[in-house]
Amino acid sequence: MFLELNTPWLRKNAKRNPADDVYAVLTAAFFASSGNTSLIRARSSSNAFLNAFRGSDDVGVDVFIAFVNVIFILLCVVIFFAFLLPCGVETTGDRVCGVIIGARTHVVVIVVVAVVSCARRRDGVPIVCFASRLLRDKGVYDFVAAARLLQKRGIEARFWLVGDADTKNPTGLTATELQSLRDGDVVEVLGYKKDIPALYAKAHIICLPSFYGEGIPKALIEAAAASRAVVTTDHPGCREAVVPNKSGLLVPVKSPEKLADALQWLIEHPADRLAMGKAGRLLAEREFAIEKIVQGHLEIYRELLERVA
Repeated sequence: MFLELNTPWLRKNAKRNPADDVYAVLTAAFFASSGNTSLIRARSSSNAFLNAFRGSDDVGVDVFIAFVNVIFILLCVVIFFAFLLPCGVETTGDRVCGVIIGARTHVVVIVVVAVVSCARRRDGVPIVCFASRLLRDKGVYDFVAAARLLQKRGIEARFWLVGDADTKNPTGLTATELQSLRDGDVVEVLGYKKDIPALYAKAHIICLPSFYGEGIPKALIEAAAASRAVVTTDHPGCREAVVPNKSGLLVPVKSPEKLADALQWLIEHPADRLAMGKAGRLLAEREFAIEKIVQGHLEIYRELLERVA
């Protein structure tokens, strides 16, 4: 039997600090997951705790570590679906931490899975996302200026600038201007992204400080559908995509300081931000369902046809 408890050793070493054993188990588990069993044996050969489970055959260590890994992963999955998803997290990528602890008597290994930061992102830093064509009239430089103000205020956040340059538009950013933003340390220029749902799933706040001649910006409709709080301008088209102070915040056009104030408030109030995102989802279902949009277009066409007749 290659897995046998070395009880004389356990009695002799019952008062040892388990920290060394924890380190050994974690290290062995790491290498086991990467398939490097030779390193497992090298690490475990100097640790009596692992040797107690190994007995006379090295394969015991491999089996033991594999067992620990399987149990740990299964518990993470169970905790994630049982507790993390129902608690109202903003994304499905929130942090689940696993800690493997050696018992004081060294007879058992307890696997403890702790759910940390239920309503926060894995890295703990809120992400503000601007997703649109990169036009001055869309508020690109207002977004950058607001991000710079927040950095000066010591507000910890990441600012994503997402979109393609529109060189045919007179207000489009030039290649030189775009490169200047890339070289700076204020915003992260991610370029064109096709999968907007995946993008918004990683973000916390959607920002569009536009003063462009908008209809209703698709970016704001998608933000509402993705349950994301919105900061946009009190401008025709933009204001129609938000229930003020319910699903998002409105700020004056061309006002980076007011924009920064609104973003800061949402960054510092995650519970309100989450509530706004949920309200946005209800708004999208109520006002922007595809069936309602199609019906509205059909009614316009019908009215026009009646006028012609």
